[in-house]
Amino acid sequence: LRSEFDQMLLDNAREKGAQVREETAVNDLVMEGDRVAGVRAVSRAGEIFEFRAPITLDCTGKEAFTSNRRGWRVGDPYLNKIAVWTYYEGARRDPGIDEGATTVAFIPDKGWFWYIPQHDDRVSVGVVAEGKYLTRDGVRDPKAIFAREVVENQWIKDHLQDGQQVGDYFLTSEYSRHSRYCASPGLLLVGDAFAFLDPVFSSGVMLALKSGIMAGDAVHEGLISGDLSPGRFTDYGCTLRVGIENMRKLVYAFYDPGFSFRDLIMKYPDAAGEVTDCLSGDVNRDFSGLWSQIREFVELPEDLPYGVPLASVSE
Repeated sequence: LRSEFDQMLLDNAREKGAQVREETAVNDLVMEGDRVAGVRAVSRAGEIFEFRAPITLDCTGKEAFTSNRRGWRVGDPYLNKIAVWTYYEGARRDPGIDEGATTVAFIPDKGWFWYIPQHDDRVSVGVVAEGKYLTRDGVRDPKAIFAREVVENQWIKDHLQDGQQVGDYFLTSEYSRHSRYCASPGLLLVGDAFAFLDPVFSSGVMLALKSGIMAGDAVHEGLISGDLSPGRFTDYGCTLRVGIENMRKLVYAFYDPGFSFRDLIMKYPDAAGEVTDCLSGDVNRDFSGLWSQIREFVELPEDLPYGVPLASVSE
């Protein structure tokens, strides 16, 4: 469960010496001229704190604290999906080694379901598609949307019929986004606060962890050298964008109804290894040959011009 994974990360950070404040909400950035000097936060009891540091890392995930407040957030030109999901207990699982397999089940030319077995006999299941499709006929209730779409895929319908839905139904929209900048004086963006693509290849956690490692290394080097200026994070932003853009091309290909990974690999068997490498997290390789092969089947997006540092917040 994602909540358990997040708790493991939090506990590990605390054990390694990080000071952790739970039930504390960050409300503002503390500014000294153009420079971010820290954050202003409030506890559950209403007590206000200021935390100051040589550099502040925005790791606020889908809330994208800085991007939203500074107007840096930009949507993706094509990826504007809606996701509706819930949980089931007792739902069918495939036999043997496939019992824990994540399944992507298509709604032809419309969208797709995820079906993710978890422990305690629970399954996460959700549907992703264009908003105008999922909310057609004015239907906006997540439960009603989910129930209507289940019958559109026989595999999902069969696997859920023996199970019992538990908990709430959830809906999220307009989650694909990018930040124009990766850094400004005293500030660095990490993980989903920097960019989020789409859930189809489960790339969000991978890119968040990758950016976290890269940010830690870059900040460490800056502290040692005494230089935490925005330009210090140019390579960080560029390297992260390369990985995001490579994954983004595969996401675009996936959503194009004229594209099939099977057709690609039938014509170019060696492409299977490159696609697998990219999807498994090796996103900063040179995939130019793969993109040329895929472009024989479908158009791919040009790279977005984002991710550089901002030298001054007044720019």
